Amino acid sequence: MRQPYKTARVILHRGDRFLLAVHNSFWRTRDRRWGLPGGQIERGEDPARAAMRELREELYVSVPQVQEIGAFAYKQSMHIVYAAPWHDEINHYDDMELDEIGWFEEGAIATLKTERRLHAGWELEAVQALRRTLINSHASGPGAAPSARHD
Repeated sequence: MRQPYKTARVILHRGDRFLLAVHNSFWRTRDRRWGLPGGQIERGEDPARAAMRELREELYVSVPQVQEIGAFAYKQSMHIVYAAPWHDEINHYDDMELDEIGWFEEGAIATLKTERRLHAGWELEAVQALRRTLINSHASGPGAAPSARHD
């Protein structure tokens, strides 16, 4: 069976800030667009596992679980987005994969979208979907939001 998603992406969040990255595009024009960390889902790989693997490969970050946020279309393919809280600094990352990382508030991400400096264009919508999920889970109590855990 064909994998329905081309890539798995992750929104790392802490407080009101969200991590974005500029993926290394040495084989293309360097357009310096910000996007979510993540990448290709390998054949037969669970998308949540792919998301966690990509965090380890790109950011050297390991999370115990990710929460599904939703699927988004880009270039005639579907991409699945997950989220995970992250409270520590990220001082090192794979500079063969990423040119830069940064923590952004939602308003700054909206500005990047207006300036057409987001990679896929839907990163702001993904962050807004995460915020709605967080608000709903806080209103519903602990354990209200489903997550994918892979030990």
